[in-house]
Amino acid sequence: MRQLSGYTFDVPVDWYALPVDDNSSAHDFARSLLQEVAPAVPASDNATAFVADVEDIVTRLRLETGGAASAAALVRTTGGPRLAAIVTHLVHDLDDDDTPESYEAFTRQALNRSIPGNRSLEADTWQLECAAGRVVGARHVAQRSEPGNDEQWAEQRTIFAVFVTGTRQMIQFTFITSDFMAFSDMASETWSLVATVRPDLEAAA
Repeated sequence: MRQLSGYTFDVPVDWYALPVDDNSSAHDFARSLLQEVAPAVPASDNATAFVADVEDIVTRLRLETGGAASAAALVRTTGGPRLAAIVTHLVHDLDDDDTPESYEAFTRQALNRSIPGNRSLEADTWQLECAAGRVVGARHVAQRSEPGNDEQWAEQRTIFAVFVTGTRQMIQFTFITSDFMAFSDMASETWSLVATVRPDLEAAA
């Protein structure tokens, strides 16, 4: 079997890479991103909130992934800059009995399970193909809350596991948004990005 040495995929201009795999200042990055996406925006509550949101998501992703994943943010500027969605992506090694079928069954079960702070509202899974290999897709809508906080919000996510042909590895993409206006059809629009993935494979030993 061959090994992944890396991968690329097409990213539209309104997606921006997040520095979750280093220890640079999350606050400084957030301020520089604001200047990049909306250089003419004056100081305002909206701009301050955008910087705080970006700083928070970079800090949280660093803690959650330990720097093992890469991430990007979808930024919308109509009505003021805002984080509309994020995507994380990383490579997983597979065991011999890991298949698209077993992954889909596990994902379907996990998404339909309601746990404290996370009540599942909708869950769908499916399989499809791209040039890189077989893909398991999922869409999930959940009602979320933080422990000890009565505030609740709805969150939509799509997950794509690309089982790269000729390897025992998969590339997993997870898109998350709480802004239900961010996409006209989240499943198809996020799939259009994942379908462009191009694995770089090392020669077989």
